[in-house]
This record gives sequence, structure tokens and C-alpha cells, in this order.
Amino acid sequence: MKLRHLMLVIVAVLILSIIVDLGPMIGLNRPGVPRPFRENAREGLDIAGGLRVTFQAQTTKETPVIDDTVMAAVIKILQNRVDAYGVSEPVIQRKGIDQVLVELPAVKDPDKARAFIQNTALLEFIAVPGLRSDRHPTNYDVIVSGSQLKTQSIQATYASATGQAIVSLAFDKEGTQKFSDYTRTHIGDILLIVLDKKIISAPAIRTHIADGSGQIEGGFANIMEATYLADQLKSGALPVPLKELEITTVDATLGRGAVHQTETAGLIGLILVIAFMLIFYRLPGVLASLALTFYAMFTYMLFKLFGFTLSLPGIAGFIIAIGMAVDANILIFERMKEELRGGKTLHSAIDAGFSRAWPSIRDANISTWLTCAVLYGFGSGPIKGFAVTLALGVAVSMFTAITVTRTMLHLLTNAEWTHKASFFGVTDAYVRA
Repeated sequence: MKLRHLMLVIVAVLILSIIVDLGPMIGLNRPGVPRPFRENAREGLDIAGGLRVTFQAQTTKETPVIDDTVMAAVIKILQNRVDAYGVSEPVIQRKGIDQVLVELPAVKDPDKARAFIQNTALLEFIAVPGLRSDRHPTNYDVIVSGSQLKTQSIQATYASATGQAIVSLAFDKEGTQKFSDYTRTHIGDILLIVLDKKIISAPAIRTHIADGSGQIEGGFANIMEATYLADQLKSGALPVPLKELEITTVDATLGRGAVHQTETAGLIGLILVIAFMLIFYRLPGVLASLALTFYAMFTYMLFKLFGFTLSLPGIAGFIIAIGMAVDANILIFERMKEELRGGKTLHSAIDAGFSRAWPSIRDANISTWLTCAVLYGFGSGPIKGFAVTLALGVAVSMFTAITVTRTMLHLLTNAEWTHKASFFGVTDAYVRA
């Protein structure tokens, strides 16, 4: 790709970054505008505040002992529910033998979030032989349960006949057979749909249901209530009940103060870095500083586009990546100085500087990515956020150092006024195009 074409691509990406980054400030925060353009980046618990709850798993008659298998199932289902609830960068980790810590950033309705996560979500289709609407049940028989549902079949929708919100579902092979056998011989009976031992619907069996499909008409006020239940059923039923041991609402005020201090420190550090680059590397330092600005805007755009969450550790990873971008530029510019002192032309020195510094930059960044992979694999919550932010920042810094700075250098050095040794900090060499 020619330099001018590459520069056009860089300018286009820069313009897109500005629009995405400043969307809420320039009037794009309107309904219908894609989320990354109308909203700021997501914020973690330490910045936005939120909810921190410690749950304790309770034994039951069916599960008299809380062991590692039970706790692993609990954590997996809690993770599924948090993901369904739409909370970004949650913390879900085991504490001791039978406890789980859950942190939910920026939760608007803490009580609803707690109920959504904590409810066992045990769905049962209970038959009461001979039960009609005017009789009381005397004995119960569970025909099928939530464990026999096809997860992908569960969805909130509207009933075609009434227009009411419902939850449609389908059973697996075993559940379909049981449901079919029962409905064939009990037409007219009442079938109780029970969630966590509470009856949410009691429809009459009107016909034989052989395909294993069904629906829950729980008197939902709107589609959101139906979606709430559907999401719980998709995540699965908890193997044991959970008891709340400790509930803490985290105020965002402290986080905001810490963010302000972090931003101030980052700004001071950036100014000092730019000053260093200008003093020691002159014209290349100016371009490297512009590339750092591009790096910051492009990285923030990616945070918004991919829905990454900014936490204090994440901001720290972002700032560290800025330092790594500067390190790459320093390696390149020092190599370039050596080539100029060796008598190479300006454009040849630029290419040689970048190509010779590349192996060191590549190896350093690969080792950083491996570290990020370990942190992400074994860490949780903010640690994962730090790993993701740092890994992404390193990738973008490589692009800005290798592509953006190099392209701007080649284009700018086409002008004769740039052919001065003092502009490149090599007064002991003769610079020629």
C-alpha cells in the first residue's frame, strides 16, 4: 500500500475514533444511535459503584454435603446468570468451603439483581391426578423439570392468540417422551407449573402434546418480566439454595476520586514523556507524540466498540501500554540515529531503524501478551480487566509505533525543510534525503 493511501486509512480511523470517543458530547446520545456512539465506556465496580454480596450454599435433603462439585456448579450457574443480566466485568469467586463472593458493577436495581442471581430457578411441571379447577390437590407427581429443557429453546415471546407475554420452551428427548405420555392420558386435568415451589401457572391440558413444546403463561406484566424468567431458566437451576451473608452497596464517589487522581497522574506522566521525546528526538519525537494521541483515541474506541470495562486496574494497564509504545519508539529512533551516522539516506535510515528494532519490539510484546494470558486465565474480575486492557494496549501501541509513526515520518521527510541533522538529534551526521 502506498504511503499516501496508508495515511488516508490512518486519518479515516482517527476520524472514526473521534466520533466514537466524543459521541455523547457531540449530541449522538439519542435513541436509535448504536450504543458505542451514544454511551461512554463501561465502568467497573471501583469506578461506577455497584453491589457486593457474599452468598453461602445451604445443604438440603438431596444435597447434605457442600463439596467442590456442588460449588463448581453453583459458580458456573451464577456466571451464566450474571452474563444474562448484562453486568460487565463481574467478580464471582469462591470463599472458603461453601461461600461465593459476587461483585456487580453499575447495577441500577440491586434488589432485582440479587433476586435474579439468588433464586434457585427450579422449574417443575407437576401433575395432580384427577385435579380440576374446583378441587384441591392431595398428592403430587413431578412429570418433567427444568433439567430436561432444551436451553436454546427457551425464549420470551408473545402468544399469537392473546398477544400476552409468555415464555416458550421445549423439552429434550426424555422430557418430550414423559410429557407426551402424560398429556395423552390426562386431557382435561390441571398441570401445575411450579417455580421454586411456587405455582406460577395452572393450565388445563387441552390436547395431547407430542412434540415436547410448551409455554408458560405466568401473568407477566410485560415482555421484560417474561425475559427475566427465560434468562433464569436458561442459566439453569442452582443445585442448592443460597443464603445472603453480607451485602454491601459500593458508592462510586471513592472510585471517582481515585479515577481523577489516576487521570491526573497519567496526564502528568504523558506530558513528561512528550517533553522527553521532544528534547531527545526532536522531529521524530513530535510525530511519536502525535502517534500516542492516536493510540489513546483508537484504544478508547475499541473499548467502546467491544464493550470492554474500564476499572482502576484497567486504566493502569492502559497507562503501562502507553509507556511500552514510547519504548518502541525509542528503540526505533536510536536505531535510526545509528543508520544516519553510518551515512545512510534519511528514508533508508527510517526503514532500517524500524526493521532492526522490530525483533526486539516483537519479542517484548509477545512476552507481555503471555503474561496477560496467564493473568487472564488465573485471575478474576479486575485482574482480568487489567490483562485485557494491557494486551489490547500493547497491540495498538505496536500499530501506532510501527505503522503510524513510520508513515508520518516518510511523508514528512519528503519536504526539504526537514533535512536538517538537528531535527533528528544527530548533529554529528549529515542528513540527506
